[in-house]
Amino acid sequence: MHPKDTKVIRLSNDRPNVVFQMHKMCVFANSYQDLGFLIPSDSSPENPPHPFMVFTNSRTTTVDATKYLHYRLTSISLRYHNKVVWFHAGMTDIFKDYMIEKLRMGYLWGIACTEVAGMVCVPQLLMPLNIFTTD
Repeated sequence: MHPKDTKVIRLSNDRPNVVFQMHKMCVFANSYQDLGFLIPSDSSPENPPHPFMVFTNSRTTTVDATKYLHYRLTSISLRYHNKVVWFHAGMTDIFKDYMIEKLRMGYLWGIACTEVAGMVCVPQLLMPLNIFTTD
């Protein structure tokens, strides 16, 4: 990063272990290809990716982002398709809590969700991501 290319944005944050980073998108936002780094091509149960949560601004974006991540998983192996799920306000709190617990326990690799997830405590979570697109 070069100072001339860097924009500093200061936000108060009551979670000192959360650090904000912004990355310029390299392809069209609605392709979701910029999320590809979340699931490296060598991912497997023996070598899982870091757990992640992708926060989006709409139900449609949540589903579309998950479909792209499913595509990435399918290119590795069909049996990993269920390692990434989505949830939004149209789903029950029981389902949401169950999926977050599965992420904590390592049964899931990632979740795409709307703000309904809130700031959950998942100690292994290294990358909570926000993606915002214009629908």
